[in-house]
Amino acid sequence: MTGAENSLQAAAPGGIDQQLDVLAGQLEAVRYHPVALMRLRDHLMELRRKRVAVSSEARTRLLRLIAEASTRTGAHAAAYEALAEVFGIADLVDSEIRDSARLALASAALGAGRHEDALSLLAKSRLPTEGTAGVTLAASEILIAMDRRTEALRSLRALAERNEPPSVALAAALHKLGIALDESGQSEEALSLFDRALHILDGRHAHWRASLDNSRSVALLKLGRIDEAATAADDAIVWARAAGSADDLAAALLSRANACSAGGQMELALQFYHHGLVALGSSTSRHSEVVLLSNIAMCYISLGQPLLYMKYLTWALDVAEEVGDRRAKALALCNLASMWDPYESRVMLTEAYAIYLKLGDRAGQVAALHQLAAAAEKLGYADDALDHALEALTVARDVGDPQLLTVCHGQVGTLLKDRGDVQQAWEAFDQSLMWSEKLRRETNVAAVRLHLTDGVDAFVANAVDLAVTEAERHEGGDRQRWLSRLFAVLERARARVLVDQMRSGSTIALESLSPDVRDTLRAMIQQVRSLRDIVATLDPTKDENARKEVSRKLERSRRQLTGMQAYLEQSNPRFGALESTEPVEVNWLASAVPEDVAVIEFANVGGDLASISFLAGELRIARHGAMNEVRDLDRKLRDACLSHSPASTAATIAEELGDLVIRPILEDPSFGPVRYLLVVPAPEAFSVPLDAYRFDGTYLFDRFAVSYLPSVSVGRYLNRRETAAGGALVLGDPDGSLPYARQEAQEIADVIDRFMDRHLLLGPDATKENLLRYASSSNIIHIASHAAFVPEAPDFARITLAGGDREPGRNLEVADIMRLRLRSGTVVLSGCNTGLGTTDAANEFIGLVRAFLCAGASAVVATRWPINDRSTSEFMRMFYRYLIDDEMHPVDALRSARVDHINLSGYTHPVHWAPFAIFGTPPGLRETPQSQ
Repeated sequence: MTGAENSLQAAAPGGIDQQLDVLAGQLEAVRYHPVALMRLRDHLMELRRKRVAVSSEARTRLLRLIAEASTRTGAHAAAYEALAEVFGIADLVDSEIRDSARLALASAALGAGRHEDALSLLAKSRLPTEGTAGVTLAASEILIAMDRRTEALRSLRALAERNEPPSVALAAALHKLGIALDESGQSEEALSLFDRALHILDGRHAHWRASLDNSRSVALLKLGRIDEAATAADDAIVWARAAGSADDLAAALLSRANACSAGGQMELALQFYHHGLVALGSSTSRHSEVVLLSNIAMCYISLGQPLLYMKYLTWALDVAEEVGDRRAKALALCNLASMWDPYESRVMLTEAYAIYLKLGDRAGQVAALHQLAAAAEKLGYADDALDHALEALTVARDVGDPQLLTVCHGQVGTLLKDRGDVQQAWEAFDQSLMWSEKLRRETNVAAVRLHLTDGVDAFVANAVDLAVTEAERHEGGDRQRWLSRLFAVLERARARVLVDQMRSGSTIALESLSPDVRDTLRAMIQQVRSLRDIVATLDPTKDENARKEVSRKLERSRRQLTGMQAYLEQSNPRFGALESTEPVEVNWLASAVPEDVAVIEFANVGGDLASISFLAGELRIARHGAMNEVRDLDRKLRDACLSHSPASTAATIAEELGDLVIRPILEDPSFGPVRYLLVVPAPEAFSVPLDAYRFDGTYLFDRFAVSYLPSVSVGRYLNRRETAAGGALVLGDPDGSLPYARQEAQEIADVIDRFMDRHLLLGPDATKENLLRYASSSNIIHIASHAAFVPEAPDFARITLAGGDREPGRNLEVADIMRLRLRSGTVVLSGCNTGLGTTDAANEFIGLVRAFLCAGASAVVATRWPINDRSTSEFMRMFYRYLIDDEMHPVDALRSARVDHINLSGYTHPVHWAPFAIFGTPPGLRETPQSQ
């Protein structure tokens, strides 16, 4: 307390009104400190006990001061008690004063969590029309706070739809209704209400304009429209300055900073957050200060500065305690707890949980309990950890939020697994995966890639580890049950969005967008393209720092673009019809996979490479050693190929890889009749196709024809597709730099010409327009051209087409391919690096191959590294002779071409034949009458 605060006394010289006037003045002088407010309340209680009469003017001033103290300090409970004393000092004959008192008392009751009292007071208020709207607004706010959102929305809608002359109250009703809708996930409808309210205000009332523009910015940011959110926040800043409102200016600067943060511009976000703090220096409200300090802290942790993160969080915690903002205090405690040792964090989290419990904030309770369980687990208090996790799960079930349920079930499963409670652990993991799937189904594609469920990957890994451990412990039917569970988990985690798209055939068409949105999207795409091209030209070894800086800018631009796409997908009715699918299960394998096909799916199990194979009607499991060892050997084999090391050197490395990866699988005698391997690689595990691994002195392709898929579930939809009746599209040497590619295309066209119609596009005729014209009606598509792939932007991989060197938009990119409606049996991408891709955080394999599979191709032949122009031309001629002349399945044709390329053409070094891989299903995979 300051000296001014200590000067507040229970009595003051002079008359009662004069005493109260002095106390009120002192309350203002100390900026409505909660202790000063309590002392004023005590004085009022004494006056009431002595039945001392207070003039109407004094009562009016007290009402105003105490109500203002409530809003400025957050001391709602103290303000409520003080107002109640004012209300009971003497009979308030003046009805206007009485109703003003009720409104002030209701507002304080709301802040103090006394919702029923607030509603009761509002029901007794009798104000004129404009005031009635104010009462409705206040009542709706209370109903929302009580989770009676339906009643609140009904009341607000009725007020918003009144056919009365536009007024500030009507604009306020639209504003509050919009906020309620935005908070319930209906941001698009909220924006329309905000726009209507802005139209009513028509440039007047700077305070209201600032508040509305700020709300627009918040809604736009939720929709991923980052640039528009920034513009709305800029407008709010202008109006806040015009209104001279420090609080409005701080809120607008906060929104502007949030837009920067969402776009990855952390340094700029920090500037706006700090400007917001400066603006609050002339304000008497400190609630926004807590939010600003917390957000500044989050910026610093994202920039890798934990000490500043803790400094600003501690500051936020101090301010939250000072102003009595319990929710902000609890949030700061939870965030700080993550940075302290488990003992300290348990104390913080226990206090945070108690606050959330008192506030009735169930989501906050879940968050605190979830962290408490993690802290107890670190300290070795297994029973306490499980108790906290189970309590969090109970509350999460009450909330019903899929994300909370995903995380809580996963944590319970992990703790039960560590205790050895296998069955219950698995049930918890199964529930976690079920809710994760539900969350994915309710989210559009771009949003899945932008905002993933926290912790899901860890729970999937724990579920996989549990299933593998139990499968290895059991025999017979029990082993098969655990292996079936393992297979189901792996399929649930991989290429789920791709499978949904393959089933639905839905994507965003630029033509369906309004011109301004289309222009904005194109500008964002062009920014990503430019940065991608810069990254591609920078050598990681010579220009490491420059490449890192441009890569960071590229990532920010991609996130902005993905946010925009998330909004467009959400608002596009056609894309909204995207059907969700169930992954394939073992019973599908049993009915669809013939005896000469083995399905092998690899996975990372606790740092080891493991595989689950299906053949002869059963699942089998094998371990292959440390994942890092496999990766290192695989990269050595790739380097040996690209550096043209002696073929014997490559063969030696391939033999080591075969012993690690192939031998544990093929030693099973059931592989006797198998001719085909359908392989689902572990993400980022293999840079060299497994065909080039050696086993017992021979390459894998000598014994099997191998094909690849990002998940087995993808194969189900490839097998169902109807291909075009005939015709081929052959495109070669678009930019004139690949003479052998031109020769390759001409010779392939000649082979095809004897059997079906074909369109041959060479040099300047190999344009994007011509490709798009003929692609949909072609059964075979062959493209012999350059391809470019940058790992930082896999969804911007491209194939060079005529004119693309002058106008990059004339090249064929992933987005162009995704919009195609192909009925192609086979697509061949005869260029460097066409088969490269990156697995993103959503376990989606992104690149050219994925795009063609999604667009409708049944099989895609692509390359895993730069290829030789001349040897590739010969390889492709052999492939098409088998494919067309001998009518082989593409998988068989590729294997036969590989054999001939070595034995007949003399290209024995794997650099010439190893990079080719086929993505698709082997022959004989049967369609089943499932409706999945």
